[in-house]
This record gives sequence, C-alpha cells and structure tokens, in this order.
Amino acid sequence: MEEFLFDRKWVIYQKIQKLKKEGVNISNIAQIIGVSRDTVYKYIDMTEDDFLLYLKGIKKRKSIFDVCEGFIKEILRENPNEKTIKIYEKVEEEYRLGSSYRNFLEYMKKIRKEF
Repeated sequence: MEEFLFDRKWVIYQKIQKLKKEGVNISNIAQIIGVSRDTVYKYIDMTEDDFLLYLKGIKKRKSIFDVCEGFIKEILRENPNEKTIKIYEKVEEEYRLGSSYRNFLEYMKKIRKEF
C-alpha cells in the first residue's frame, strides 16, 4: 500500500514538473493530470529532494479496526470462509467500536489479502 502511494504521488509530481517546464498553467495541469489545483500548487515548486522529504513525512493512517486485528485474524484462522458480516458482528459485540459495516468491508479487503 505504501509503495503504491509513493509510486502514484511520484508519477503525479513528475507530470506536474514536466508540464510546468512546458509552460502549461496550473489550472490546465490540474485538469490534464486529474488532480486538484491545490495539489499542483503544493508540488509545483518542490525540488525532488523536497518532494522525497515530503513523502517520508506522510504516515499511513491508522484504522479504528487496528485494535482488533488479532481478533479478526484469529477468527479467520479458525474459519477462513467466515462471512464478513459475521466477523463484523463479532467485532462489534467484543469491541463496540461503532463503525459502519461499509468501513469494515474496506478494512477486511486488506486483511483477507494477507491470508
């Protein structure tokens, strides 16, 4: 995940720098690349060294479900085919996190990849 984030941001940075050298204005750069003007403004004057330092400063956001990751993995070890809704119900019963099932589905995509 972190590699993907780095690769994606690096490509965007490189495209912005290329278009800047070609004299394309900020609004058009944003439109061509498909990012916001704020992103273009943020990256446009950064040197490569500044950009790499910026990337090092980006931290992976923690999930509310990280506290029960071990519990979820234990359930999956015992029954790898357990339905996600059942796991969600067990997590809510045990931890009472109050998060939505939709958020839990996104978290489970990451967990199931590890299994």
